[in-house]
Amino acid sequence: MTIIGGIVFLIPVVLTVVLVEKALAIAIRLVGPVAQAMPLPGISAAFAATAGSVAALVVLCFAAGLVARSRSARRLTTTLEERVLARFPAYGLIKSTAEGVVGREREGQFTPALLRYDDAFQVGFVVERLAGGFATVYLPGAPTAMSGSVAVMEESRIVPLSLTVPQTLALLRTLGAGAGEALSAAVAAGR
Repeated sequence: MTIIGGIVFLIPVVLTVVLVEKALAIAIRLVGPVAQAMPLPGISAAFAATAGSVAALVVLCFAAGLVARSRSARRLTTTLEERVLARFPAYGLIKSTAEGVVGREREGQFTPALLRYDDAFQVGFVVERLAGGFATVYLPGAPTAMSGSVAVMEESRIVPLSLTVPQTLALLRTLGAGAGEALSAAVAAGR
């Protein structure tokens, strides 16, 4: 399991590094000729090309951020999520995690909760509230929450947690070690 956890951790890091490296290589190819044509005393053309490329990427990211805030970009993103990405089972959990990390958690996404089964609780997520006092819940595995099961539970068996999605996933990764402080109030409320 430690090997799988390491792989799950390294994949996004490696993909980010590769993506930045490729973007920087493209930017250097575009900015390089301009940097070589400019007379910059005491600065090598390679350094000028790299510095110019980094600056161009920062400006590009800023511009992309501005575009992403527009109404049409949000509409496009929503359509893409609803029609394509929602078909991938882990997308909702990954999105909730990412939004929690940047402090943008919203209502209507995965909500951390303790789920009561007879005389035991399980850490899970409320996925959707249903009619008639029921809810669809996701019961993640530990230490990796990317696999688990889905159940429908009565709302009376669900105790909301005051944790974010990333905090809840961290709790699962540690197999519950250190959960006392985080869960004791919720367990008391759920009895």
